[in-house]
Amino acid sequence: MVTVLVIEDDGVLRSLLVETLADAGYDVIEAVDGVDGVLMAQIHRPSLVLMDVMMSRLSGLDASRTLKSDPTTAAIPIVAMTTSVILQRGVTHHVDGILLKPFELEELFETVARLTATTRQPGEPKYLTPANSITQSRSG
Repeated sequence: MVTVLVIEDDGVLRSLLVETLADAGYDVIEAVDGVDGVLMAQIHRPSLVLMDVMMSRLSGLDASRTLKSDPTTAAIPIVAMTTSVILQRGVTHHVDGILLKPFELEELFETVARLTATTRQPGEPKYLTPANSITQSRSG
């Protein structure tokens, strides 16, 4: 089973991501900031980490560096979620994918499916493609 760790300090967005991924058949764990996220990744060793870049206590960039430098978590794919094109350029060396907020659900599912392709079990769905986006779902 594919396990996704969602590290997002915005509670509404985190809950939406957790619910959306769980409804699509993924096991999902969550963390509220980079410090908790690093700990959760080290304990649970998820198939993929979805991480906000701008967070309190420990930024997504610093958390990504920590995870990539730890032999127990270095192979876990990390997807950075950011609203800033400038920040997007700065994190490319520490992550395996980037989602520029706001992103479409189809883009989320395609990214998760692509980066977890080797951990999916036979018969598990590749991804779902709802017509609405994360921002549309959040606002209505």
